[in-house]
Amino acid sequence: MAKAIIFLHGIVESNYSFNYLIENFKDYDKYLLTLPGHDSDALNFGRHNLLDWSNYVKNYILELKDKYDEVIAIGHSMGGLLLLDFKNKYPNIIKKVITLALPLKIRPKIKAMIRSIRVAFKLYKKDNLKLLEYKKYYAIKPSRNIFAYYRWPLRYLDLFRLSRRIRKNIKNMTDILIINSKSDEMVSYKINKYLNSNIKLILINKSYHTLYDDLEKEEIIKNIVEFIK
Repeated sequence: MAKAIIFLHGIVESNYSFNYLIENFKDYDKYLLTLPGHDSDALNFGRHNLLDWSNYVKNYILELKDKYDEVIAIGHSMGGLLLLDFKNKYPNIIKKVITLALPLKIRPKIKAMIRSIRVAFKLYKKDNLKLLEYKKYYAIKPSRNIFAYYRWPLRYLDLFRLSRRIRKNIKNMTDILIINSKSDEMVSYKINKYLNSNIKLILINKSYHTLYDDLEKEEIIKNIVEFIK
């Protein structure tokens, strides 16, 4: 049986988020999607919007559907929202969706916002190991030109709009695994009220939005492998 697994990153993220996961699915053909605007600079990123991202995901998956008997999808942050949006519109194409750090409720902490700004504008020293590690997850070429970011507020409004849409629709969905962390500094883990009994929610404790605890990575892998059996 031909099987595929799709990985989809979050807003301004790279596919580095999935490095620890990819090799655990040897029976699947693997596809790492890169959303429009996420492989270039800050100005170009701002030119793309939610419709571009949704159409890209839709077209990519629809091209795969006739090649495979089974398609599984794993999304991090906004990538999870986009996959759920697709599944809501085309419920029979993706067999199961796994989401990590799903932003059904977006609650960024001040420290996380400051860190994101420092990474975006490259406002850190070369010996700042923590921010250098965060930079690996960041897809956009850093720029210190503030005018390159003038469309970015619109892109984050797109994220909030998509999150609101999924909150309204997710109770109608099945075959979904959500893995969120209580220590996530960007999104809230308190999302039970939006879910139905057919959606599996697993909470971990130590991992952040992009940086994951090594032991919890093992837990994540174990739960995903069990879920897609």
